Amino acid sequence: MQSGNLSGLDRLLNWLDDLREEHPRRKRQLLDRLGKALQRTAAEQAAASGMKNGGGRVPGWQKYHLGSRLGYTAVRPVGGKEGAETGPNGPGAVTNYTENGHAIRRPSAVRRGGYRYRPRIKVAAVRGYHYYARSERSALAACEAESRAWCEEMGREMGGPA
Repeated sequence: MQSGNLSGLDRLLNWLDDLREEHPRRKRQLLDRLGKALQRTAAEQAAASGMKNGGGRVPGWQKYHLGSRLGYTAVRPVGGKEGAETGPNGPGAVTNYTENGHAIRRPSAVRRGGYRYRPRIKVAAVRGYHYYARSERSALAACEAESRAWCEEMGREMGGPA
């Protein structure tokens, strides 16, 4: 009967078992890194968009969120679960207004003592800054760089080539 040395295969199978147990933790690490990269690029684009206070309040409201089953990561405004205000003046609504624009309510013409109010604004809507849409390309590059760095770290941890 022929015999062979299967110690290499046993080591591989043990390594795969360890990897399966470690998988959720490592996946969470990767998604955390990607979420931080996405949040950083969204804040950079908001600051570069020309929006008043583009480097302050609105980018500060944007936080990354991990999916409940670790299936995705996304950047979104803080909501009611995080203790933020909800409704038309909350972070989500204001982010939507600044990202996509919004209509302007024209004042009613009220006459008081022979004076008719004439609004200075001459447009029907405010244009959006589209900082989320503009951050897509740079976010992909940042996520790719983070993924490569994470893979290199995992390779070094598992004893692969440096």
